[in-house]
Amino acid sequence: MTNTITINYTKNVIAISKAFEKKASKFGSEEYKQLKEARTEFPSFRIEVIKPSKRKGSTVSGLTFEKMKTYIAKHDEDGSIMKEFISMTSKENEELKKVHYAQVRSWFFKQYPEIKDFHKKMKAA
Repeated sequence: MTNTITINYTKNVIAISKAFEKKASKFGSEEYKQLKEARTEFPSFRIEVIKPSKRKGSTVSGLTFEKMKTYIAKHDEDGSIMKEFISMTSKENEELKKVHYAQVRSWFFKQYPEIKDFHKKMKAA
């Protein structure tokens, strides 16, 4: 919901987004006219600004590159996983601009699925 106005008949509410509210606050704007029309048609309805829904956070909060590196150092027997991790996160890596944290995290969970499972169990408890 970015720039919307919705009529909720069951709750007697004219629901507007935060972006719509901002634009409607400018006298004479198209949003101002739409809101004025809605208020005229539904004078007993109250106006409610709908807050954007919060994004569901990561399944593992606080997992930083440093924590990944520490875990890999303790569990990588032949050093191959650490080499791959360093090549992905190295500042000298020209491709680094294409490798985002989410991609590295996803790669890390493929290498160590027990981490993701552990945090799922901790959240459930």
